[in-house]
Amino acid sequence: MIDLRLARNAVTLDRHRNFARAAAAVGVTQPTFSRSIAALERDLGVRLFDRTSRRVEPTEQGRLFLERAVGLLADAARLRQDLGDLKALLAGGLIVGAGPYALEISVMEAAARLAALYPAVQIEIIEGRWRESLPQLLSGDMAMIISEAATDSNESRLIVEPLPSRRGHFFCRTGHPLDGLRKLTLEQILVYPLVGPRFPSRVGAAFGASQAAGTIDPSTGDFIPRIATTSNATARALVKRTNGIGIATRAQIDEDIQSGALALLDIQIPGLETRYGIAHLKDRTPSAAATAFMRLLHQVEEQQVAATADRGHSP
Repeated sequence: MIDLRLARNAVTLDRHRNFARAAAAVGVTQPTFSRSIAALERDLGVRLFDRTSRRVEPTEQGRLFLERAVGLLADAARLRQDLGDLKALLAGGLIVGAGPYALEISVMEAAARLAALYPAVQIEIIEGRWRESLPQLLSGDMAMIISEAATDSNESRLIVEPLPSRRGHFFCRTGHPLDGLRKLTLEQILVYPLVGPRFPSRVGAAFGASQAAGTIDPSTGDFIPRIATTSNATARALVKRTNGIGIATRAQIDEDIQSGALALLDIQIPGLETRYGIAHLKDRTPSAAATAFMRLLHQVEEQQVAATADRGHSP
């Protein structure tokens, strides 16, 4: 087995082509450095360098060794980095807050991928509203929040990374009175109760002044559907059992559409899209686990946008 320290000395000698300068570069005396090169040559059974009074030159065998040694040292450095990253990942858990749309669209999948890569990492995903999770983020108890409200936040202590916007679609159960009708109007939709989590005020504005759609929370400005839930999964379950109307992205309902449980409604209105992002503290470097999670989250988002485009749908 090749001693990496000796291989590093040989590469250093090739760089300086002088024993004294190479010895100084690695912080040892020249005799000690010379003995290390001699020991390496003895172990390999070949002469790596020709020495003259004026210069040191690698031999043919030396050039081959040095070429391979550079790659070997780079691999060793990467391995040390990877092991350090893994140690850091395993050292601490990860607590992430998520809004209902971000949770379903990409947060759960990113968490699953992180768990598959690093099974020992403890992950806690907390679904909740921005206002409830923000104090935990600001105190450092939560690594990040992926939420619609993050992109509208003016909190100066945060960095917010916007994620791709997705178009929202109205949907109903298969066999609903509106199923299959073309060019629906908002008035036709709002004959039936909207079902889902609270929406930000900008989405509520898309419904105009209609009291049939829902109400506005005076303290927050949130739009509250007539049948309000805390999760999209609950909303879909209710839509399947009632004449309620839901709103979701294609990624959230494609499986149910393919199975025939749900149907898209033929209507699009402006302002019905997601605008969520990742919020984390500005003055705190993300942990190794948080960095890995954010990388996977971006990966999931990019893959889903590409998949939607491949199916001929607008994101």
